[in-house]
Amino acid sequence: MASKRKLYAPKRPKKQVKKQGRRLLKRKKRVKLSGFFTRFLMVSGFWAFTIGMVALLWFTHDLPSVDSLKSPSRKANITVMTEQGTVLATYGDLYEDMVTVEQMPKSMVQALLAVEDRRFYSHFGIDFLGIARAAYANYKAQRIVQGGSSITQQLAKDFLITQGLFKANDRSLRRKVQEALMSLWLEWNFTKDQILTIYLNRVYLGSGTYGVDAASRKYFNKSARNLTTYECAVLAGLLKAPSRYSPHASTKRAHERALVVLKAMEEEGFIKSAKSYEKNRLLKLNEQSLDYSNGSRYFANWVNDQVRNYVSTKTKDLIVVTTFDEELQKHAEAAVHEILDKHGKEMKVKQSAFLVMKPDGAIVAMVGGRSYRESQFNRAVGRRLAGSAFKIIIFLAGLENGWHPNDQLEDSEITIGKWSPKNYKWKTRGLLTLEEVAAYSNNAATIRLLMAVGIKKVHEMARRLGITTKLPNNLTIALGTADVSLVELTSVYATIINRGHSVWPYAIVEIRDKQGNILYQREQQTGHKVLQDRELAYIHQMLEATTRYGYCRAARNGGQPVAGKTGSNGDTDAWTLTYIPGYAIGSWYGNDDNKPMHKRSTGGRLPARTVGLFIKKAFAGKKLGSFDNWIPKYKEEQYFDEGWGVSSVNQQVTSSVPPTDGAGQTSTKHSNVSRYPVAAPAEAKQGLQSLVEKALGGG
Repeated sequence: MASKRKLYAPKRPKKQVKKQGRRLLKRKKRVKLSGFFTRFLMVSGFWAFTIGMVALLWFTHDLPSVDSLKSPSRKANITVMTEQGTVLATYGDLYEDMVTVEQMPKSMVQALLAVEDRRFYSHFGIDFLGIARAAYANYKAQRIVQGGSSITQQLAKDFLITQGLFKANDRSLRRKVQEALMSLWLEWNFTKDQILTIYLNRVYLGSGTYGVDAASRKYFNKSARNLTTYECAVLAGLLKAPSRYSPHASTKRAHERALVVLKAMEEEGFIKSAKSYEKNRLLKLNEQSLDYSNGSRYFANWVNDQVRNYVSTKTKDLIVVTTFDEELQKHAEAAVHEILDKHGKEMKVKQSAFLVMKPDGAIVAMVGGRSYRESQFNRAVGRRLAGSAFKIIIFLAGLENGWHPNDQLEDSEITIGKWSPKNYKWKTRGLLTLEEVAAYSNNAATIRLLMAVGIKKVHEMARRLGITTKLPNNLTIALGTADVSLVELTSVYATIINRGHSVWPYAIVEIRDKQGNILYQREQQTGHKVLQDRELAYIHQMLEATTRYGYCRAARNGGQPVAGKTGSNGDTDAWTLTYIPGYAIGSWYGNDDNKPMHKRSTGGRLPARTVGLFIKKAFAGKKLGSFDNWIPKYKEEQYFDEGWGVSSVNQQVTSSVPPTDGAGQTSTKHSNVSRYPVAAPAEAKQGLQSLVEKALGGG
């Protein structure tokens, strides 16, 4: 019956059937759409996963191994120091022992967190809140005023840069992604304290130092384990700009930055009050920080440039022990600064160089300029025209070839071609002894001596005395037209008190590694005999006269026995080269741009005064003794002149050409000899067309 009812059930209206059909159709469409989206999501997910894995592999395939994270690669370090152990300078990357967070003062970690990453212990390596805060601050300021990188990110970035994957200024997407991945890896594999330990022992803190222990020893001469709260704030302040806020660059800026750090520590509740650290701290920092304006850096740089000539500087950390004398250096700097401050403006001179050398060539003090901070160029090793300071070599060549301090030369003006050199404010006296020629630095007489001796012999003498520069092959060499350094010229005078033995300037006594293994040690050596006793005795007589009544009198103000020679190159260079018992001393004044000094800025003024002032300061109350132990004795004897015709003072020279077969030989005492050529030898006339146009004034 039931089936019949169904069979004969009344038909539904057509509208109802249509509605149901539409519903079924919509349901089918929804099922199809749902299936499409499901399949789309599955496929998209698969490809997204695949692309993500490929991207991850691409970003991570060249990430460096972290095995070297705790012991970073670096340049070898060179420490230059005195024999007494005072460190003058360090070069290369300076690292010290690894100091853990537990071994550091709490203030070090607190200062770091206060200014670099206050949420360090609460984030997972990337601080999104910090990034957002920094972005907002930078947007408001319309410039970058804050960084959003966490300490972990900074460590990751430093590691990637030091491994050579990126340059420091790289801002590419790849670098940022790799930095983020490395940060997450660090957080997963290290504890927070371990990350801080690695960071604080790797971070650059200015002046070539890496890590807080190296910086602590550099700036405060102590281990990081013993830092005070203020010192921790100074080091933490360096992270923003190590070069700018380094105590070596500016103690004032370092102090001001430290106060900012202390204020941040106060805000975080690490200290009670930042104001309690403001008073008397700048003075303390000034006392602890090495003043890089002093001349020790000129010396240390010069030494550092020479180390590679003795040992390899690529792998081992080196300690270089030098000849440097702190006490003499202090007096040298004081003398230079005092003279420049008093007379520099008046004499229109801005720069100076000063050198103190022992008889064997050991350099014990070097001032390379007025201020190392203002200019790192070392004027003690730079080359300048020697001026009349070069005349000592011509005098020595003359003495070696038979001349005597009492032999006489004409001082009247000499003209060769278009060249007529003159002396500054000199009035002709007629005949001068060779001693007087040296004392008054007479140009015309020196040229006549050069013509008699010959340029070749002067060149030979210069080479024997250690002058390595190219020398002019004409008569202008008599006026010092050769470029020489203060070190070279001072070594010439050191040769005299080294009893005529050759002198090669040096500063390195010993080189060893940090384990104490000696890699180089200087041996005591006696140079070849380049000046005989006769020349030594006579040149000393002439140079002592120069300081007694000549142009170098101001050098005697120190109250010690002194002999020497002044020199000037017109008004662009002024020199004084001297020696006292036990030391050779050189002084130079001039301007880097060769601007003329005052006309009165000759060697006998500022350079000679500086030498005298230095001797007074350095050796006050000390008895250096006489020159008897430094200058050999020589017994004067009569001689026969075999080279030039000899006559009495009032007679003409018989010939300018050496006689043959002993003709014209006359026995006479040196005190009554006059020898000067009428005509210049052919060799002396060479190169006259290229002579300097202006006359160079005497010392």
